[in-house]
Amino acid sequence: MQERHSTRKFESKEIPKEILKDIISTSLLSPSWTNSQPWKIYIASGKALSEIKKVYSSNYEQKVEDKPDMPFAHRNEFSKISQNNMGDLITTFKDKTNSEIMDYNYILFNAPTIVYLALNKGYSKWSAYDLGALSMAIMLAAKDRGIDSIPAASVVRYPDVLRKILKIPDDEDVIVGIALGYEEKCIANDYRANKLKIDDVCKFIEEI
Repeated sequence: MQERHSTRKFESKEIPKEILKDIISTSLLSPSWTNSQPWKIYIASGKALSEIKKVYSSNYEQKVEDKPDMPFAHRNEFSKISQNNMGDLITTFKDKTNSEIMDYNYILFNAPTIVYLALNKGYSKWSAYDLGALSMAIMLAAKDRGIDSIPAASVVRYPDVLRKILKIPDDEDVIVGIALGYEEKCIANDYRANKLKIDDVCKFIEEI
């Protein structure tokens, strides 16, 4: 937990398939509502991921509107404290490299592998919670094996592209993607988010 952070640019070095299998196998120990295990997992690399990057890049250049299965949220939809946290990240990026870091979203962070997580349409809110637990498990299992990560909405902005290339059924929503790889040494990866302290969010209640 202390070593993992969102990596925004990766080396081109591929991740061995056996390591990917090990990461996913470990993450499948995650808990879920009444053991529902609602998740579907699609791992893109090689030619498949290259094609996704190609189409995404073209869509970005042509300003094709994104239509994610789970709509993006605007900052105004979050609490004040969350908006402040978001503002710190955005301000830091602008101060460092203007739009360069944000542009890494559109090359999918140069990741050699992306894990796409999906749920059957009409999924329960609890299944979304379960998918969050699985996501964290994947990232921690990856870090335990020397693999860096970033969960990002930007990699699922064109789900129809993903459905076509990865053969994802139409009755599944692509919820989030986790880019995996080996961190490249660059300014984009120097950033560390300011995390809230325990007293900011936690109350111990012992008496009534």
